Amino acid sequence: MGLIVCPDCGTEVSDAAAACVKCGRPIAAARPVVVSAPAADTGQSGKIVVMFFLILGFIGVVYWIAVFGK
Repeated sequence: MGLIVCPDCGTEVSDAAAACVKCGRPIAAARPVVVSAPAADTGQSGKIVVMFFLILGFIGVVYWIAVFGK
């Protein structure tokens, strides 16, 4: 929730208020409230985590071979 300026008197009013506290002008009725559904999870975050650990494991194997593979 934020503050908006009343178009009639210029007082800062909560955007969730039904009316201006100073002059009584309706605020919430003039603006429709839009509620959106949460975005669907595309599964990208899980793929990124798996890829991170695969790369980390590959680096670990290369390091192990470089240090102990003599």
